[in-house]
Amino acid sequence: MTSINPSFVALWQELRQRLLLWLLVLIIFSVALLPLASHLFTVFARPLLHTLNPSQPLIATGIISGFWIPIELSLWFALLLSIPILLWQCWAFAKPALKKTEKKWWKIYLAGSFFLFLAGLFFCYQVVLPLCMRVLIRATPESVHIMPDIVNYLNFSFRLLLTFGLAFQLPLLILLVSQFKFVSIDQLQKNRRYIIIGAFVIGMIIAPDVITQCFLAIPLWLLYELGILLVKFFIPSENP
Repeated sequence: MTSINPSFVALWQELRQRLLLWLLVLIIFSVALLPLASHLFTVFARPLLHTLNPSQPLIATGIISGFWIPIELSLWFALLLSIPILLWQCWAFAKPALKKTEKKWWKIYLAGSFFLFLAGLFFCYQVVLPLCMRVLIRATPESVHIMPDIVNYLNFSFRLLLTFGLAFQLPLLILLVSQFKFVSIDQLQKNRRYIIIGAFVIGMIIAPDVITQCFLAIPLWLLYELGILLVKFFIPSENP
């Protein structure tokens, strides 16, 4: 029977402690934001409220919806606020094993990942969500009286926000695979046409409607181009 490496056990315990610390911060933020749930709801539902007529109400069809919505909102906003803590814990965990140059790259990736995630959320909230609400609601026949269910809207919005936040990580992913020599700058440029097709395929799979599909596919293509520029800037040796 093989024994477990003590260094592995120590690393696992440290990782668990750091994750537990982040979860504790997440819980504290969630409880602290709970009294502000009504204000958070006003901010989050703004794209929908600005599209509906004042006479059109928002409804909650579930018996526990009114109880769960403030908790869910607090959790999501707490998750957003705790992302810097999570990234810092990842940095502190990996720092002892990194060389000086690797620490520089790790800082770039952490800062860039957080910035791009926020950029994806901002783009989705300011552009995609309002346009989706406008198109979907105005496309409804006049004989149909719209009373949006707030739980469905929150789930739809959360999924869309998370999708765009993750999609905006594409430039860093391209930079990472290029740094480790998995692909070259020539391969990235030659595969551009396939990436464009793939972006629209991904949009069809993830997005619920044609408008959202386009607003996901086009940024993916532009983010791919940004990734190529980052490779040219940070990895000049890849250039012929």
